[in-house]
Amino acid sequence: MAFKHLSSIVALSLCAVLPVSLQAQPEIIVDPMEIERILFSGDREEFMINIFNAGDQALIFRIEPEIIAEPNRDLTIRSMRQVNGSDLAGPRRDDLGDVIDEFRLGEAPWTGLAWDGELMWGLNMERPQMIAFDPVEEEEVETVELNNLYFGMAYDGEMFWACLIGDDDNTRIQRIERNGDVNQTINVNGMGVFGVAYDGENLWYSCLDDRQNNFLVQITTEGEVLREINCNNIFNREFGITIAWVTEHEDGNIWAIS
Repeated sequence: MAFKHLSSIVALSLCAVLPVSLQAQPEIIVDPMEIERILFSGDREEFMINIFNAGDQALIFRIEPEIIAEPNRDLTIRSMRQVNGSDLAGPRRDDLGDVIDEFRLGEAPWTGLAWDGELMWGLNMERPQMIAFDPVEEEEVETVELNNLYFGMAYDGEMFWACLIGDDDNTRIQRIERNGDVNQTINVNGMGVFGVAYDGENLWYSCLDDRQNNFLVQITTEGEVLREINCNNIFNREFGITIAWVTEHEDGNIWAIS
């Protein structure tokens, strides 16, 4: 009997279908009862399994392979996986682009997502609101009224950062408390700011200039510009992008959706 799988841990288990009888019963004896091997791409192994029927009735059985671990796929708990090759332990991720789950919150268009460790926060683009959603209970748990409409969202461990939707000559990023009060305002360069991310020390934001060029800009939390990256060779220059910072992805921390 031969089994082949790409870079997987495969366990073989036996399932017996036992006809019911008051007078006699089949009795299956298997040696060994379970086989577990790690098979890399191209590997092939053969196994000898001894199966006996020590009962008085006919025995019907089947052998099934079960993949219990596979590279680049989730284990029993979903969380982010490193992409720098050190995936033998620690955070893991589904294949890029896999839809893990989907939630609907009313009919309003949403922008900006931020995770505070327990709740997912988002922004209502039609009404100045900040919404907290519990993905475990799958319910909205808090609605916070804001004084302005915003694009993009990031959480710094205490408060939220969001890009203020205003006129082209007054582009701002604001730090917002959980009750909706504005704690800090930073005036930034760019005709329009669409996404913001927090890297543990500084802020990153995505913007368009007056020629519709896409830029990623790194600033301090006081507004000092540290770095500007022209992203026209990456993103469609007619639209802004929303961004997120993933600390575990050491060879590419910034993720963006255009």
